[in-house]
Formats: sequence, structure tokens, C-alpha cells
Amino acid sequence: MPAQEVMAPTRSSSTTRTPRGSACLNCRRRKLRCDSARPVCGPCVRAHRECDCEYTDGPTRSRTQVLEEEIAILEARIHELEHPGAPPVTVSLHEPRNGSPATLSLSSHSSSSSASPPHSAVQPKADSGLCSAFGHFSPSPPNSGSWDLTDPPLQVVQLLVNYFLPHASQFGFFLHQPRFLQSVCIEDSAVRIAKLSPALLNAVYLWGVRLSGHESLYAHEPIFVTRAVHALSTVFARAPAYNPIYTLQAEVLLASYFFHSRRFLEARQHCSAAAALALSCRLNTIRSASDPQLRTPLVDIFEHVLPPTSDSLEEGERINAFWTVYILDKSWAVALDTPSYISTNSGTHIDTPWPLDMEDYESASYPPVFQGFQTVQSFLTELPIMTIDGTSMLALRSKAAALFEHAAGLAARYEPTMANVDSFFTEFFVLDSIIDSFTASLPAIDGAANWLAARDLLIVHTYARAATIQLYSNFRDAEGLEGCKDLSAAKAAIVLLDGISLSEITFLDPIMAILWTAISRVLIREIARLRISRASAPDVKDEHADGEWIQYPEDAGQQHWLRYTEAEELQFVAGLQKIVGAMTTFSQSSELMRLQLATVQQEIDEAS
Repeated sequence: MPAQEVMAPTRSSSTTRTPRGSACLNCRRRKLRCDSARPVCGPCVRAHRECDCEYTDGPTRSRTQVLEEEIAILEARIHELEHPGAPPVTVSLHEPRNGSPATLSLSSHSSSSSASPPHSAVQPKADSGLCSAFGHFSPSPPNSGSWDLTDPPLQVVQLLVNYFLPHASQFGFFLHQPRFLQSVCIEDSAVRIAKLSPALLNAVYLWGVRLSGHESLYAHEPIFVTRAVHALSTVFARAPAYNPIYTLQAEVLLASYFFHSRRFLEARQHCSAAAALALSCRLNTIRSASDPQLRTPLVDIFEHVLPPTSDSLEEGERINAFWTVYILDKSWAVALDTPSYISTNSGTHIDTPWPLDMEDYESASYPPVFQGFQTVQSFLTELPIMTIDGTSMLALRSKAAALFEHAAGLAARYEPTMANVDSFFTEFFVLDSIIDSFTASLPAIDGAANWLAARDLLIVHTYARAATIQLYSNFRDAEGLEGCKDLSAAKAAIVLLDGISLSEITFLDPIMAILWTAISRVLIREIARLRISRASAPDVKDEHADGEWIQYPEDAGQQHWLRYTEAEELQFVAGLQKIVGAMTTFSQSSELMRLQLATVQQEIDEAS
């Protein structure tokens, strides 16, 4: 569509009352008039509560219904354990085929299954050989109560792993890939499972199915979801226990999967589990120089004592594991407006050094005597404590996530009547300077060695611009602050798209859906402001910005101003079109991107 038409209204202006019972759950709870727009209604968009907008009149259950059913099942199970002689409790569940309740009798051998996630919109490919290979693999039904954890045939395992690994970094895979491949390709499935754990294997297989584009594999996606979730729920009951780092990797992959599929309740659950496990393994204090008594006291009772690392690669996996969890925790805490689990305010010390690229641990690991101290704090306050700067792609993304979360938290603390306002703005300007310095230090995207590096740099640069937008979100018109800095950051984020070919990228970190939405909102607001400004231009004498008296609307100065604002608006509209185009590209493979794109388009329609 032409750039001029991005802000054109596309929805009907009809005021016909929506059918009774068709309002979303959020509007019903808040007693608001819902317009029943799908996938997100207008009131939820305006309140920035897109994640709470859900309907109960569809063929599948809403997130609230799923949660209510899971609570009912757990309560019934608790009742059964407390009253072993009582008859089984029956729970009414939603039957998706006909919309009526179905009765489930709970016994000690039953288990509930996860709702099947929506499939990717990637064009499916026919592959009779793959279908035939998968045909010999018949995992147990999710709710059969008999958990057969036998792996798929090795041929299928290798196919799924090959689909997953090229995109693995986008979904938080931090293990050393050659070592992982060596273990996952073990022909004996029992040995493979014992070495890597069912949770990790099924999480990888799940992503392989999602990334494959093969229609013949999609039917197995909910099976692998259920198997991975179940394996994680029982992982610490096994003796000997599986490697906690592999369990942590499985939690990260599942959290990313659920975020990607916009199943936020489950995503946040696995994200919190990953953060708790990382802290209980003390991955935040690897090579720490601080007093052991001051290190994360809140998780001491759940401590997992890891054996000493066998080599620099194993240490690198642990370091990169922590920073991967850190990025996940900080990014989605801002996106979902929830507290960060890894928070220095709760006593968490982060002394682990900035991560290296995994291959660098083989040849250029940290010096044997190196110790870390207050890694994030020294970065956010520009204190020269660390002697290793951290320039790997994972380190840059960790720093960007730290700035993004800290900027959002600082902006949210501001109140015009706060007592220590001078101290607040001192902290504000320091953080603003750090974001600027970090952004200026980033390598240019067009200088990347390949499209993989360009993709990762696009994410880091976009994080940095989004951090500025978050910082200035409550101060756009504040006196004494640099005007429209959030708008400058949004324009810079648009320019980033000129330096990369998005057609070469199949899958992207799901957080980009959130970052691009924030950038789009800055542009939409500015376009609306310019239009209102022109529409309300006075037609009498007034004072121009430079102090000269001019006559409206005939005066040449006013006409120049009108032409300038019109040209500026066209630039913003063209930029907005670029963002919408980028989101459209990845909406084909991401439910979250598709949801955020619909939200942006709806806000464009309303602004028009």
C-alpha cells in the first residue's frame, strides 16, 4: 500500500450494537462497552491491555478458561490426596468440538494436557519420506497416564535438530552446539535420553517441528509440548538427577516457545522457573570476587551445587546460560509489565562476567585468576570495575536488555510531586548518557559479516532505541529535557531496516514484536499530533516560533510551516509503513508478531 494510505481508516464506522455475550472477558470484568474486534478489541488496545483481551465464544478455550480448568484439576487432586477414601472428584471441562462441558473423572493416574498451540503460518511442505519415518514413532497420548519417553527414530531426531539449530540463538539456545550434536546423535535412544534428559530433547524436538514448515509434523507439536512440560515437572525426582544446565536450557526453550505462541501465562511460568534455577545454581556469581555470604540469600534453601567445570567450554555454557536467562527475564518483565525475577533490589548479586561467543571459550576464555564483581551495576553506573568489556553478541544483547528494563523501571518511578526529584533526574540523565554511549558504540548493521550477524545486530540496535523510548515515555513535554528524543529514537530504528534484507531471515526473536510495537506507537502519536496541529492552525494574527508576527493562513511563513509539517508527516507515515511491512513479514511465522501487527493496525485505524 502507498505510504500515504497507512493511516487511512479501514474499519467500518457502524455503531451497530454488538451481539449480547460477544464482549471479551476483560471488558466484561471492567464493565466496558466492547466492540468485539478480533483479535483484540478497541477498549483493550486503548488501555494497552492486549494480553488480557480474550473471547469465550470461539471453538477453542481462552487462556482464562484453560487456567480455571487447571486450577479445578489441581484442587480436585488435592482433595483426593487429603481424602484417600473418598470417591473420585468430577470436574467439568470445556469440550472444544461442541462447546459443551465434558466431565473428567480424576484418579491418581490421570493428567491434563496443554492446549494445542496455533501452528506457524509457514507454507507447509510435503515430504512422504519424513511422514513415513515419523509414522513408526507413536508417542503416548498426552492424557493416557502412561508416559513412554522413548525418543523418535534417529532419522527423525536428526531432521528435527537440523531444523532447529540454524535458528537456535533466537530462542535462547546457549549450549555448545558441536557437543550437543555429538550427544543428540547417539544411536541408542536410552543412552541419548540419559545423557541429555527428556525435557531438553522434547523441547528441541518441539522447536524443530515448529520451524520445519512440514504439515506432516504439525500434528506432533502438542505431543512434544506436553512431553516437555511433563518431563520438567518430574526432572528433580530422578536419581541420579539430570544435569541442571540441561534442565535450564529446556526451561528457556519452552518459555521462548510459549512467548512466540503468545501463551503468556505458561511463558512467564517457565521464565520464572528458569530464573529461579539459574540463581539456585549460583550462575550469577561465577568467578565472583564478592563475599560468599552476600550472594543471593533468597535461594539458599533451593541451592543446586554444581560440580566443578571440566573445561572452559563447560564454564562457558554456564556463563552464557545465566546471561540468556537474564535477557529473557528482563525483556519480558517490561513487555508484560511484571516484576523482574533477577533483581538487585531483592538482593541478587550479579558478578558473573560478560559472556563470550561460545566458540571463543575454546581459544580465548577468561584468565584463570580473573574475578567478576557487580557486572551489571558497573555498566549501568559507568563505574570502571570490570576489566573485560563484553563485546560478544550475547554480551551486547545482555547490556541492551539491562538498559531496556532499567529505563522502563526508572520512567515508571517518576511522579511530579516526588520528594527527591533532583536525585531522580540525576539518575535519569546518567542513564540517558549511558544509552547514548552504548548505542554509538554498536557496530553498524551494514558492516556485518553475514546475514546472521546482521540479524543479531538489528535486535541489539532496536533494543537500544526502545530503551530511549522507554526512558522518555513519561517526559515527552517535560521542561528542560531534550525534546522529541523518543521520536528521534523511533526514526533511528526505522533507518536500521534499510541496512538489512529481511527476506533472508526466516525467524526472529519474539521480543521484536514488542519492540516494533513500541516504536510504531511513537510514530502514530506524532502523525496524529501533526494532523491536529494543522487542523487547529489559527486564521488570525499570531506570533511565529522565531518571534516574528505573521498573518494566518495567507502569510508565506505559515504556508511554509504547513508544507513542512505535511512533508514531515509523510516521512513518518513512510517510516510506519516500513515497520508494518517488517512485522507483516514475520507475522507469517509468529503468532505473537501477528497479534502485535493487528494491534498496531487497529491503533492506526483509530488514529485516522
